[in-house]
Amino acid sequence: QNFFGGILNLVAPKAKLVDAVRPEDMTRDKEMVQDVKNDVLFNHGKTRVRTGLEIKGAMDKMDAANRSKIKIPIMILQGTADVTTSITSSLDFFGDIATPIEKKRF
Repeated sequence: QNFFGGILNLVAPKAKLVDAVRPEDMTRDKEMVQDVKNDVLFNHGKTRVRTGLEIKGAMDKMDAANRSKIKIPIMILQGTADVTTSITSSLDFFGDIATPIEKKRF
């Protein structure tokens, strides 16, 4: 993906290739789903190559070394049936941050 993503970014950065998160996967609240569907600032359909690469680049910068610099109180709430975010990745992030255990919750 990195190799082809870089090439596609050079040739067709606005190409839409990857499905964005569906509003139905973000909440069970039907009113909120409709609000998201009506929101012109929300990405509907597929994500552009450049946008995907920028998001991936930001995530790559948040490696374990940088996570260990995070010392603020934090609470991570994630359902076990979440289909948009990896619970394993969330647990890894939670374990890597330097926030004292009494000031962080999962």
